[in-house]
Amino acid sequence: MASSSLDLTLPEAAPELTTFGKYNWSSAAFYLYTLIPGVNLDDVAAGLQEEWYEDENDVPIIKIAQPEADFSGKTLSDVVAAHVAADKGIKAEKSKGRGSKGEIAVYPKAFVVVTKKEWKEDGGLLWVYVMDGKKGRGGKLDKYFFKFEDAYLLLSGVLFSDYTLNDAKERFDIEAQHSDDDDDEEEVTTEEEDDD
Repeated sequence: MASSSLDLTLPEAAPELTTFGKYNWSSAAFYLYTLIPGVNLDDVAAGLQEEWYEDENDVPIIKIAQPEADFSGKTLSDVVAAHVAADKGIKAEKSKGRGSKGEIAVYPKAFVVVTKKEWKEDGGLLWVYVMDGKKGRGGKLDKYFFKFEDAYLLLSGVLFSDYTLNDAKERFDIEAQHSDDDDDEEEVTTEEEDDD
């Protein structure tokens, strides 16, 4: 998958990323980071949201992380720490009524990391997220590789709450897809053996 020299170890949790529930996330963009030197993140961001813009959306769904996006020679834990510390672009509501405290510009609970120079290939794009529900209690983190071709469905599906972050893993995790394919092949073999 990704470069074997990368340290993709996650910290167990990032509880700071779970404190934004009272904000409106509908216009939030996912942050993009890289662990690979020499990757043009403008090209990556453009590629990941090409379908998004084709659907006539006028605000980006993914942005290059600020103030720092290039973590070449560093670890995934360093990226998580930077994402925790990043300004989430909060615009407070002026009204004191119930409901939303305001708008948030950066999606706090998930982000994308480039893990291969050839980022469109399998193992080139890593999704890091805070798990939902009981699994995510205390801000527990998880990660998986997703296919470049699935970027639009993953990003828009999570942003529009078509599926939860946990459900998205079942749908877009490359390794889970490969293990499902293996299971199907085993079932076919078993059925053929039963026919004999």
